[in-house]
Amino acid sequence: NIPGICSCQDCPAVCGPRPKPPPPPKPWHLFGIDGMTIVMSFAYVGFAFLFCVVLSVTFLIRRCRTSPVDSDDLCSFVGDDSINGDTVRQRIVTSADIGCLEKCGEALENFMFHVFRRWGLFCTRHPAAVFICGVVVIAACAAGLSMFQVTTDPVLLWSAPDSRSRVQK
Repeated sequence: NIPGICSCQDCPAVCGPRPKPPPPPKPWHLFGIDGMTIVMSFAYVGFAFLFCVVLSVTFLIRRCRTSPVDSDDLCSFVGDDSINGDTVRQRIVTSADIGCLEKCGEALENFMFHVFRRWGLFCTRHPAAVFICGVVVIAACAAGLSMFQVTTDPVLLWSAPDSRSRVQK
């Protein structure tokens, strides 16, 4: 037995005893409760409180932005429609009621509607081309599987290319 030929991975007796890992740190306690439990509880309560505050402030800002006449839902409706004998009152929507985000959302929705409408029309008018293109894309993505090799040797998996264990193997 020559100790230089055998590596620690192949011959554990050559390397001697393994060093013991340091003990894990002891959990800290506050008032007899695990410290991380207290920290996470405070974080949860803090974020829940912050969420409630933001929600309340947003509600108050939207409510205060409307005039007292507009806040009464019965005053801002015009016209009557009859559906199944019930009268339905419709609210007047003015340009002041539409904000920047609503306008951007409408523009994005219209853009997506037109793009997907054109895509749908293309797919219905040319189903063979869409099918062939789909098969080509799938084949191109799966082409790498032909070179796939499963490696189960731990030396090849976990050791560096120039390590002793790989060289001695």
